[in-house]
Amino acid sequence: MKQRKNRTDSTSEMVKSKSNTVVAVPQGIDLTTEEERILWRQFTSARSNWRDFDLLQIGKMVKIEIEIRQIQSIIAEQGFIVENAKGVNVQNPLIAVEDTKQRMQLAIIGKLSLGVSAKNAIALNNSGKKAESEIFNNLKKKDVASLLAH
Repeated sequence: MKQRKNRTDSTSEMVKSKSNTVVAVPQGIDLTTEEERILWRQFTSARSNWRDFDLLQIGKMVKIEIEIRQIQSIIAEQGFIVENAKGVNVQNPLIAVEDTKQRMQLAIIGKLSLGVSAKNAIALNNSGKKAESEIFNNLKKKDVASLLAH
């Protein structure tokens, strides 16, 4: 029996090709630890075409992720509630710092469209616009008063 040839568009082949591709770190970004290099490979494997500016943002995300992990470790040691200088139990202030770091990271993810799973983000946006216009057109045909709470 003839053995089937591996398809280049299969998921397993895509994973193999992505795992072999390492995006070069641009000047100005120093990845000093193995953990940073692993995160770099994970973040940059999201797609194959990167602009230098995008890679600088990925470098920031790597550093932010390392800081988030360090903060989470400290919070795990200290607990969510700590005693302030006056002896009053308060929420650990590092929780707010962690939240801010996570928001920064999510903003970068959004700007780089790393959460988009479609191959073509434009097509994904167009389908959303089409659905929105259909809803709007249906609303225009109906009595607006039926939408109001009674």
